This record gives sequence, C-alpha cells and structure tokens, in this order.
Amino acid sequence: MSPRIGMCRTYEWNRAQPETVAMFEGAAKRLRAAGANVRDVSLPPPFAGLAAAQTAIMVFEVAKSLSHENLVHRKDLSADMTRMIDAGLAVSPQQYDAARSLTRTCRAMLPEIFNTFDVLVAPSAVGEAPAGIAATGDPTVQQDMDAVARARGACACRRRAARIAARRQRRGRRRCRSCDAAGRGMDTCAARWKRASRSSERD
Repeated sequence: MSPRIGMCRTYEWNRAQPETVAMFEGAAKRLRAAGANVRDVSLPPPFAGLAAAQTAIMVFEVAKSLSHENLVHRKDLSADMTRMIDAGLAVSPQQYDAARSLTRTCRAMLPEIFNTFDVLVAPSAVGEAPAGIAATGDPTVQQDMDAVARARGACACRRRAARIAARRQRRGRRRCRSCDAAGRGMDTCAARWKRASRSSERD
C-alpha cells in the first residue's frame, strides 16, 4: 500500500522564502511520481498559536536553566544568549503554563490527523542558512510542529554557495523504517516505495 503523506505548510508558511517554497513543492511532486499518496494537510486552528507557545516555553526554560550563569557569569555569555535569557525572564509563570496547556491540547489532536496520514512533511527552516557558523537558519516555520511532534527527522535537500540548504522535516507517530533520522532523504524513501511497488506488481 502506498504511504499516505501529508504536506504540511504550518501556520508560519507566509514566512517561507522562495527556495523553501520551491523545495517543498518539488518534494511533493517527486513523492507523487514515486507512487506515494500525497495530499495537503491543514492543521486544526489551535495550532496557529503553537509557534508563540513554543518560543515562550523555550526562553522561559532557558532562563531558568541558566539562572546561575546569568547571575554570576553574565558578562561571559553571548549577546544572543543574554537576549534569550532576558526574554525568558519576561515570561510569567501564568504565560508559561498557558503555553504548555496549548501544546498538550494540540498534541492530543495528532492521533486524529494520523488516522489519515502516515507521515507529515513540513519545512524546517524559513530558507537557506546565513553564511558563517553563527546560525543554522530561521526555524520559525516548524516551531508549531516542534512543540508537539514526537518522532521526527530532517532531510537535507540541496546545497548552494557553501550554505546549509533548506530542509524538509518529516513527522510521524513512529520512526520511519525506510528513511531513518541518520540522514536518508525523502527521495530515498520515495525510490524504495517505487521499487517495492514495481516488485509487488511483478509478483
């Protein structure tokens, strides 16, 4: 049976750069050509608040985890780290609890989504990473899924001008047997599904 793949643009899709849009749409075409059952998936409305919730949870916990370093060694921390800590200190316990409550609500909705799909494919970065080693790219487009997904893996799609490429992120309720998180791309999965399909037709 062909795998049921949901192409999930997430609620932050409007931030995606042209290279991410092209990669994402190209992936859907290649998977369809390989015989997969590929359809677009729309996440329930509560997922629209997950990006902000994930950010609030992350910075709150960073600030809490690094409270000693912030108090004693703040001058030795990077500017990015101190900004994150300060953002976390601005999140109230009530806001933190509300963010965690939203993630639990949305996570409880995932089984219904996976009644229709075996795997969700979502972009994992807004676009190509900037030059240098300071950052790997803006992950905003995947923050909502990051907040609730359990099993996931990233597949590098292409490289250009020595930059880390935009990536596709696959999300499933279990680890994909054909395409593990160690680096096999979705195209590898697609090729295997296509070969398996041809083999079954011969049999």
